[in-house]
Amino acid sequence: MKLFRQKTLKTNRKTINKQIKDIQYRFKFILKSKRLKALILLASSILNKISTAYCMVIVGTIFAIMYILMGKYMKIRVGLKPEKYSKQERKYDELKGN
Repeated sequence: MKLFRQKTLKTNRKTINKQIKDIQYRFKFILKSKRLKALILLASSILNKISTAYCMVIVGTIFAIMYILMGKYMKIRVGLKPEKYSKQERKYDELKGN
């Protein structure tokens, strides 16, 4: 009888975990869809007020700023520390600096 209870507890945990994951997925999807709807409403209101050419300039500027910020953020996180590079690689950096 004890073995039967342990098996049912394990299967109940699995189904409960699956249900929780399903709920989490649905919640994330709802949040993403609300954000997307807000962005679409913002874009449509901008398009109603200004021409398409100016909207493209605005969008291009926003993406350029995002690209620059992402580059600055990733610069310190990508690559090795300076002391971990080989002597040969450091030599080329020194030549490039002069």
